[in-house]
Amino acid sequence: MWEVDELSSINKLKSLIKKRYGKGLEISRLTELNSVSSKTDYFFKKSNMIIPIVHDEAYLGTAIIEQASDIDKEQLYTLSLLVKMTLTPALFSKYQQLYENNANALDESFCENLVFSSKAELESQTSAEECGVISQVLHLNGLPEIVLKVAHQIHELDRRWGFVPLEDLNIQIASVEDIMKLGAMTIFIRDILTLDIEKQKILTQYQKQFVKGNSAYPLVIIGSNLHLSALASHHKISEGLVECLDEYTFEVDKAPLTYKKLKEVTELMFFK
Repeated sequence: MWEVDELSSINKLKSLIKKRYGKGLEISRLTELNSVSSKTDYFFKKSNMIIPIVHDEAYLGTAIIEQASDIDKEQLYTLSLLVKMTLTPALFSKYQQLYENNANALDESFCENLVFSSKAELESQTSAEECGVISQVLHLNGLPEIVLKVAHQIHELDRRWGFVPLEDLNIQIASVEDIMKLGAMTIFIRDILTLDIEKQKILTQYQKQFVKGNSAYPLVIIGSNLHLSALASHHKISEGLVECLDEYTFEVDKAPLTYKKLKEVTELMFFK
């Protein structure tokens, strides 16, 4: 059970759904890859209504309305809006606390359920043992929506505590150490062309420091819609970063989009 379940706003939401629809509400971890899309209002898994809670492409959690298949279709969209309006601010507030205070200050009761590993598991990773992902910095080439889905799948499989776009981090990254301080999270960069030369140098140094991946420090996933050959001749991209990403660039446009198949392919491509 999440600590957020104790918030009065969420208790009121549960009571309202129970009274109006006769259904229970649970807040859970990611259950389907589709739920990471901010464009997905809801979907069904068997008879349960699944409502992804996403804010600015940061996955916050998943709401589950149990046995909701008998609810009138016209009411389903309204119900999904009600749930999102209540849960998004509550979960985002907790989510901000997690990455602002860094991984060492995670709240255990929240972390054990929201993240894909418990606090105890995260602490055990700080011994600098190599994690399963093949590299600390990955480059995904393809359509933005496909890149995002694959990035989320890698993040989920690598069991990191949070998935945050680079522009949403409210800290200055001026060194490799600044990245390392963020702990076992995933930093997502939507477009490699948005990186200035200084950040490219820092990421190059970061990747060289953790060539095989390390579970105690951030996984950085960089997206682009340009092939590596095009990036190599692009005036905004440093030669050092291109060389660094050469072995860890993957074209993902043709990746299967069903959860099961994509999970299988991702495990094969990105994990040792």
